[in-house]
Amino acid sequence: MIGTVAWDGGVHAFLLDTTVHPEFQRRGLGAELVRRVAAQAQSRGLHWLHVDFGPHLEGFYRGCGFRETGAGLDRLEARLTVLGDDCSRPSGVELRNPS
Repeated sequence: MIGTVAWDGGVHAFLLDTTVHPEFQRRGLGAELVRRVAAQAQSRGLHWLHVDFGPHLEGFYRGCGFRETGAGLDRLEARLTVLGDDCSRPSGVELRNPS
């Protein structure tokens, strides 16, 4: 069973890479992991727990209490141009993939 939680330093936590080995799936372990993470986040004063998941896991996360929300997503490519403060014009800084 694996799960990673990232914290933004404020009131948001992000649940990442939640995985249960296939031999141990369908036993409630994943749900228990999510429940414990949510309880720990709440006990530390966090207000929001975010998770991204594929369509095949929607039922699982809905069963854990997550609901659909609007969120922004930006696909980052191998080569990026960093945008200015208004996210509409390049600032002149360029990041390149070293490969």
